[in-house]
Amino acid sequence: MAIELHKVEKEVRLGFWMKRLPILKGISGSFELGQTWGILGPNGAGKTSLIHLLVGIKRPTKGCILIDGKNAHLPAARIALGYLPERPYFYDHLTGYQFLRLMGRLAFMEEASLPLKVESALASVGMTHAAGLELRKYSKGMLQRIGIAQAVIHQPRYLILDEPMSGLDPVGRKEMRGLIASLRSPERLVLFSSHLIQDIEDLCDQALILKKGSVLQMGNLEKIRGSVSSLEEFF
Repeated sequence: MAIELHKVEKEVRLGFWMKRLPILKGISGSFELGQTWGILGPNGAGKTSLIHLLVGIKRPTKGCILIDGKNAHLPAARIALGYLPERPYFYDHLTGYQFLRLMGRLAFMEEASLPLKVESALASVGMTHAAGLELRKYSKGMLQRIGIAQAVIHQPRYLILDEPMSGLDPVGRKEMRGLIASLRSPERLVLFSSHLIQDIEDLCDQALILKKGSVLQMGNLEKIRGSVSSLEEFF
């Protein structure tokens, strides 16, 4: 089982003349279960655009993305995914428990199993104590944790996080790194994006390095690090 990318390109049209602007340029490769991938690149490199293609929010201009052999935009493929966007929107009048219960229903989970699954998801991100608190009263770090809880409540094989440490203070970043590390398993692929090299080096065994929509390096992180004196050379 894997996520496969086959010569993926993405472009947008801008301006009065609808000029074509390439965002991603011919990306091929695969992400497999048991791996922890980091998508690394500066702002504007195409990280979020690639993630939007992976989770089926957008479609490639050329090429295709397959999840367990199914096209990424199909519901049958997306059910295997857990996703946290960079700027998630939460129904802030709901409590943490109510929000996760709603997300479980949207993931077609059985109603009878939901209470235990919600409690398990809350415990996995250290948020049991805040289950009855309205989301409007959550801190940024707490919202990120509940966001990850909704991404894992249906026990997806593929967990995709877009800049999960964005906007967190140093303590929050440390806690989020520990949480991401705890979610790794042989039966799950964890993939997240960052523009900070340290995040990738601390958590990942595989890396995809993007710059201006092109792949600079892709594969085993140790091999990539061995080919340069520092990952900063790519930027």
